[in-house]
Amino acid sequence: MGFYSILWIIIKYLLPIGILAYSIIKFNPFLIMISVLWLLVTLVVSLINFSIKSNFVRS
Repeated sequence: MGFYSILWIIIKYLLPIGILAYSIIKFNPFLIMISVLWLLVTLVVSLINFSIKSNFVRS
C-alpha cells in the first residue's frame, strides 16, 4: 500500500470515527450528525464504486 492509499483510508474512515468518538464523549449532537453522515456517504460511495467496477470486470 502506498502512502496515498493509507492517507485516503485515514481521511475516509478513521477521521470520522475519531470525530464520532469525540462527539459521543463530549455529547455534541451536531458533530455526531456530521460524522454519521460522513460515514454513511462514504459507505454508499464505496458500494457504488464497487458496483461500477464489478460491471466492467465481468469474466
